[in-house]
Amino acid sequence: MNVIAGKQKPKAGDAFPSDSSPTNSSWPPEKREHREHETSRSIRGTYQLYDLLDLSTTSGSIFVTIEVQPGDKPSVLRLASKSGSVRVRMVTGGGLFRKPTVVPKAAQERILQTDISTHSGSVIGNVIVGNGGSLRIDTHSASVSVDVFTFGVSEHHAPSNISTSTQSGSQNIQVIAPSGSTEAVRAIDASHTVLGSGSMNIHYPSKWEGTVHILQQGSGYISASGDGLLVRKESGREIFGYKGQKEGRKIEIFEQGSGSVRFRC
Repeated sequence: MNVIAGKQKPKAGDAFPSDSSPTNSSWPPEKREHREHETSRSIRGTYQLYDLLDLSTTSGSIFVTIEVQPGDKPSVLRLASKSGSVRVRMVTGGGLFRKPTVVPKAAQERILQTDISTHSGSVIGNVIVGNGGSLRIDTHSASVSVDVFTFGVSEHHAPSNISTSTQSGSQNIQVIAPSGSTEAVRAIDASHTVLGSGSMNIHYPSKWEGTVHILQQGSGYISASGDGLLVRKESGREIFGYKGQKEGRKIEIFEQGSGSVRFRC
């Protein structure tokens, strides 16, 4: 496993030169910012995110695990590929033994600004957002299938922003409430857009409260459902809904092509 942009300790048993000692000065300092670009090769491994992590490839794919590290300022994550796919993992747990999936503590104490973009490759995996941070996922002719783990999204937190956009690809987005929290999820502004053809399956947690607006300008089916969600259907192409307060943060869902839209909370 590759671990990039962070400290790596010498392996047990490694010998130091006779005229030196294992002091802090013998190990290179951590890089708060790391940029990496490949033309035809894929980017793989575990990367540590301090203040900036910028990974891009032209014709390769990106398969990475991101470990958020402590820091005092917002951290920026950029993942981009023109013709390859992006598979990203930002939470711990899950897997074969179904360990509890959690947002690491270091990540919960930071503001994350995440930007993922592809042209013809899909985006898959899990990402995190909260504390007034942002998440933007944009593809041209590929699908998006991600779990969005949230933190710091209750009423007293600064609003976080989620934006997903595809030209001609489907979207399967599941937003997950903070683990162990009993507070309502209120501090999220979001937009989910398909400009061409592609279905949308948007699922927010049952603890979510706010307003939702769905507009379909193509020929697909639209629906909105959830416990406590009050829905007003303006036509076969437009739905307004709210849960909790009508003045809450808004989710905008826009389908311009011929795909169906399903919203659940």
